[in-house]
Amino acid sequence: MVQPESPQVSHYSLPQWSKAFALLAGIFFVICILWSALITDPALQRLHMDLLRISLPGFSGMDAMSIIIGLIESIVSGLIVGAAIASSLNIFAQK
Repeated sequence: MVQPESPQVSHYSLPQWSKAFALLAGIFFVICILWSALITDPALQRLHMDLLRISLPGFSGMDAMSIIIGLIESIVSGLIVGAAIASSLNIFAQK
């Protein structure tokens, strides 16, 4: 007797997705900081720093403590976004 195949349910690993998004967020933050150091136009540099201050509470400028705070916030945000996406994918894969 041949049994029908059960549908494959995908399982998206929360830790893997969270770590991947945290790594990407950290890399993008470092690239963003390097980019802000390369901008020569004062108006663009001010805009760039204002966007960083708005998106990362606690980030105040190019000092060491602010960069560390921004990197930690980026990584934590990446962890949260990765977990949310993996959870959503797991929920929708069950239906």
